[in-house]
Amino acid sequence: MPITNAVSSFNVLWIRQDWLDKLNLTAPTTIDELEKVMDAFTNQDPDGNGKKDTIGLSISLRDGVTTWMSSTDFLFGKTAIPGIWNKGADGQLQYGSIQPTVKQGVAKLAEWMKKGYLDQDAGTLDAGKAVESFIQGKSGMVFGATWMSGGWPFTANMNFDYKPIPIPAGIDGQQGFIGEPLSSMRFYFSKDFEHMDRLFQYLDEIMGPGFYDPDSDFANGWAEGYDYIMVDDEPVYDHDKIPGGFVDAKKYTLFYNDIQTPMKELEVMAKLGEGNAPETPYEKQFASRDKRWQEASAVLKTYIEKASVTDQFTGPPTDTMAQKSDLLRKIENETFLKIIYNQASLDTFDTFVEQWKKLGGDQITKEVNEWYTSVSGK
Repeated sequence: MPITNAVSSFNVLWIRQDWLDKLNLTAPTTIDELEKVMDAFTNQDPDGNGKKDTIGLSISLRDGVTTWMSSTDFLFGKTAIPGIWNKGADGQLQYGSIQPTVKQGVAKLAEWMKKGYLDQDAGTLDAGKAVESFIQGKSGMVFGATWMSGGWPFTANMNFDYKPIPIPAGIDGQQGFIGEPLSSMRFYFSKDFEHMDRLFQYLDEIMGPGFYDPDSDFANGWAEGYDYIMVDDEPVYDHDKIPGGFVDAKKYTLFYNDIQTPMKELEVMAKLGEGNAPETPYEKQFASRDKRWQEASAVLKTYIEKASVTDQFTGPPTDTMAQKSDLLRKIENETFLKIIYNQASLDTFDTFVEQWKKLGGDQITKEVNEWYTSVSGK
């Protein structure tokens, strides 16, 4: 049984608003505009300390050009994103990393690295470490989820004005980023399990986790005194006001978490981020979250449906993948890093594509499309 995801915390571009104001700049909406902002953030002393010690964008390249935070997804647009399987114009699935627009994106990263717009240590930084330059006030932008301002990785010590803005259009002129699939978890049952009706009765009780139903036992939260308290007949979700401290009671359900209705959380958070007052207990719970998180959700809602790109291959590893994927990924990451660090020419990308195909990529593509045909009927 698939467990649905919230599909609510995708990526925005976090940017230093105080630097934009100081340098008389506006938020970028295209790659050309982004480059102008990065150049200014790098070369016009936005922190005013008289030193050339700032960069335009924080990114992680240690595990590839796309990762879960501090990524460069947006740069590649929507046509083809590295590391995932996209649907081509012919309806067939194609591996993003070998497509022409990705070559353009890698070339752009090499240009930015050479100009000093990026952290020179990006190739050794994981996703969490890469964001530290933004947190420490040395970087002007970072690409990441709406929840980043909610206590981690951003902190209360970030005493500067930053805000979420829409991601700029990528290399292909379209907004694009890797989105969360509708379901990434499964619940499995023994063939001898005889009480599926009881399971669905349980789900009916906790779904949402009941916040949608004002008559539910969970209308106000999971457990009074643990994740909320009642004050004058109103639920209060401020963790600091809960005697004994906050306890995330939903982790004690069979599913470890609440079963999310896709987009519902985003809808509520965006409503709050647009300045609307919370009305239901469900909305009041989210109103206790960081204000920038709410604002980021409102920003994300404006482009999530047109920009989100999910990996179209969701099956188990194919036979050739099981044998070759580690090698192919290693070749890909090493090639991209050499190009980005200007240790190899851009033509190396074409050599990589040829290698990828010969060393198993063509066979993997065949197997992936056989799977796709079998599940889609196309």
